[in-house]
Amino acid sequence: MEPLVSIITPMFNCSKVITATIESVKSQSYKNWELILIDDASTD
Repeated sequence: MEPLVSIITPMFNCSKVITATIESVKSQSYKNWELILIDDASTD
C-alpha cells in the first residue's frame, strides 16, 4: 500500500478558486491522499 499523503491547504477569502483547488488535487495520479482545508476566518 502506498503511504498516505496529507495535503494541507490554508484558505482565506478564496471562494472563487477553492473548487478548482479541490479538483486539481482530485485529478492527481497519486490516489492515497487526504485533503485538509484550513479556513482562517474568511468573510466569503
